[in-house]
Amino acid sequence: MEEFCRRHHLQKIWHLDSDVLCFSSLAGFVGEDAQYALILPSESIRDTEKAVSPHTAFWSLPRLEHYNRFLIECMTPGTDCFDVLTAFWEEYRKNHTAGGVCDMTTLWLYVKKFPEGLLDLSRISGDGRFSYSFSV
Repeated sequence: MEEFCRRHHLQKIWHLDSDVLCFSSLAGFVGEDAQYALILPSESIRDTEKAVSPHTAFWSLPRLEHYNRFLIECMTPGTDCFDVLTAFWEEYRKNHTAGGVCDMTTLWLYVKKFPEGLLDLSRISGDGRFSYSFSV
C-alpha cells in the first residue's frame, strides 16, 4: 500500500478487503487531520483476542510508513515486539487457542503501542456506520 500511495501521489488511502461491502461514499468518515482508523474489537475482548482486523482501514501515508517500520521491528530478533510475538506464538502452540501470529496480531500491538491519532471506525457516528458483524 505504501508503494501504491507513493506511485500515485496519495497522502491518504482507504483499504477494504475483497469481502467488504461498501454502500456509500467514505468521504466524511474521517477528518482532514486523521492519521489512521480501524474497526476495533470491543474493549472487553480486546486484550484476550490480541487481534485488530485490517479488513476496513484508513491510513495517512506518514502513519502507514510508521506502521511498516513497526512491522520490520516486529520481525527483528531482540526487539520488544519480536519477544511479545514469540511469547504469543509459544502460548498458542502450547494451549492450542484460537488464532496465531498474523497481521491482526501486529495491528493489535501497534494500536496498544501507538494509540495517538487512532480513530475507532465502529464508534464514528455521522452519515454512516461500519459494522463487522453484518448478516442477512
